[in-house]
Amino acid sequence: MRRHLRQNLHNHTVFSDGRFPPARLIEEAMAAGLTALGLSDHAFTRKVFRGGDLASWSETVLPQYLRVAREIRTMGFDDLRVWCGLELDSCLERVGAELSGLPWEQLNQLDYLLLEYVGETDKGGLPFDRLPEIRAWCRIPVILAHPDPDRWEEALPIDRAFAIVRECGAALELPGGTRNAWPWARRDAGLLTGLPLTIGCDTHERIADVGDIDGVLRFLEANSLTGQLTDPDRMAPRWGGNQ
Repeated sequence: MRRHLRQNLHNHTVFSDGRFPPARLIEEAMAAGLTALGLSDHAFTRKVFRGGDLASWSETVLPQYLRVAREIRTMGFDDLRVWCGLELDSCLERVGAELSGLPWEQLNQLDYLLLEYVGETDKGGLPFDRLPEIRAWCRIPVILAHPDPDRWEEALPIDRAFAIVRECGAALELPGGTRNAWPWARRDAGLLTGLPLTIGCDTHERIADVGDIDGVLRFLEANSLTGQLTDPDRMAPRWGGNQ
């Protein structure tokens, strides 16, 4: 199985609050020399979808998104591998449902799930002690999006936070692009030892963010973490997946 070092698994399209359609992101990824791209629009959350609710989104937007995902799986893009996931806001109040009430039958048809704001109490994120509950419902790989160790440490000891992530088998996203701050400037990279890692640029309105991963690659190499870089295919045997 090929290890995709030049990857970006966090990109939004016109299906949520991104500026570009999927085809434009794929085109940019190939131009930037990526070998792996993930489309990961927002699942329903009131911070993005100002009108409607989870039920209406699940009946309208989600089926269209799943159809595009199925179409992409049948297409070839030269040396580029493309996966389709979604980004779930772990603040369940903004989503309007408990974990058990999410449309898992549909979500589990995707390639992976990004989970944002876990452990970030100031943003209403899912507490760390509830993270294992995700595995009761989710059958696809889980990646914690743009994690913030500073906020994690406000909730519980940082070593314990990282231990919970390891125990759950989730991957941790390292942020490329310009949208999210780099959290590892003053942190011990040793905290990442043994964790599956991915790169995600959280692309929204700046197309150049798609390929802006070189800084992350330098960090991985400098800290001997390159071998921990993973992707939905590598994670799928543990979580289920859609291969």
